[in-house]
Amino acid sequence: MFKDLTVYASPQYSSYQIPENREDDVALVNLKNGQKTEFTSGQLVQHANEVWQKLQGSSEDPHPVFMSADLETPLGFSTFMACSTNFKKIYISGTYNMSTMLKQVPLQ
Repeated sequence: MFKDLTVYASPQYSSYQIPENREDDVALVNLKNGQKTEFTSGQLVQHANEVWQKLQGSSEDPHPVFMSADLETPLGFSTFMACSTNFKKIYISGTYNMSTMLKQVPLQ
C-alpha cells in the first residue's frame, strides 16, 4: 500500500533521484487558441524577474498581492515565482467571482 513512499527517501532504500533542473528544460506548456507555446525554466525565471520589477514590492511590505489568474498560465506562474522568491505573500485565484475569492482567502 505504501511502497511508493521511499522513492526519494534515502539512497540506501532507492537509487531514484530527483533530476537536476537545467535552464533549457521545458517547464511549462501553454495552449491558447490551438497554439502550443513552451516555456523553459530560464524563460520563466526571466519573466518572474520582470514581474517583480513591475510590482516594485519589497519583502518588508505587509500587503499581499491579489490577482485572478491561473498557475498554469505563464503570467500566473511567473507572478507566483516572483513573489515567493522575494518573500511576498501572494493570493492567486482561478476565478473572477468575488464571493468565491473571499471564501478562499481565509484558507490562504
